[in-house]
Amino acid sequence: MALSLIRGKGLQYGNSQLRFLSCISTMKKGLVLGVYETEDESNVLLTPTAAKYDELVKGKLQKHILL
Repeated sequence: MALSLIRGKGLQYGNSQLRFLSCISTMKKGLVLGVYETEDESNVLLTPTAAKYDELVKGKLQKHILL
């Protein structure tokens, strides 16, 4: 059984219909980064992806987390 697009309503799969936003331009984009809790409240442990992003933004991520 194939998925078929119903304009402005959603995806049709058999007798089921999956609804989604009718205008893709209204969809928001986001970034999810992880932080681990530590016993020391003055420090956080970033996930590897969050650490790479923090390097990219020159430490601003960790700075804003600790505010």
